[in-house]
Amino acid sequence: EKYDKLRQVGKGQFGAVFKAKHKETGVIYALKKVIMKGETEGFPLTALREISLMSRLDHPNVLKLHEVVHSQGLGDIYLVFDFMDYDLAGLLNKGVEFTVPEVKGMCLDLFKGLNYLALNRVMHRDLKVANLLLNREGVLKIADFGLARYMKEGKAAASYTGVVCTRWYRAPELLLGQRQYDPAIDMWSAGCIVAELITGSPILQG
Repeated sequence: EKYDKLRQVGKGQFGAVFKAKHKETGVIYALKKVIMKGETEGFPLTALREISLMSRLDHPNVLKLHEVVHSQGLGDIYLVFDFMDYDLAGLLNKGVEFTVPEVKGMCLDLFKGLNYLALNRVMHRDLKVANLLLNREGVLKIADFGLARYMKEGKAAASYTGVVCTRWYRAPELLLGQRQYDPAIDMWSAGCIVAELITGSPILQG
């Protein structure tokens, strides 16, 4: 056991998240437990895809996957990420109002991260305020790559599933059933996020 779990800080669709401290260095990390319940064919495909993709990404505005660890006692598997203090959805739900300079700073971080992903042919496909994390220094990082995919090489008109992105942040072409798309769908989601940061609530609810 390399980490001491301090407390549970969240629970998502694919696993619980714990704040933990590395026993040797004292550095704080986030441990995301991979849910294995109901998996009859081994390791969950969604988690496997997330690990494969995130292990290749390295940018200040993209959540860093440091390693994958296996619990000796219970056999649990954890993904080890940077620990972030807040998610934007939680702050907005608490009624936090951001100043214009704060919004500008977060948007700059968001678009830097998206530019890096696009240059590396990665589509996030689930951008929303719940998947944008902040630390106490105000640095924003893009998280949750469970639906992310690499763009297919040499296929300008490649087809992908259209069942991506939360509806409030879903680009028009996805709503119309288009299955041939590119990182422009992430830019639409980012625009919805910018408006939400300014107004305090989603602008395209429905």
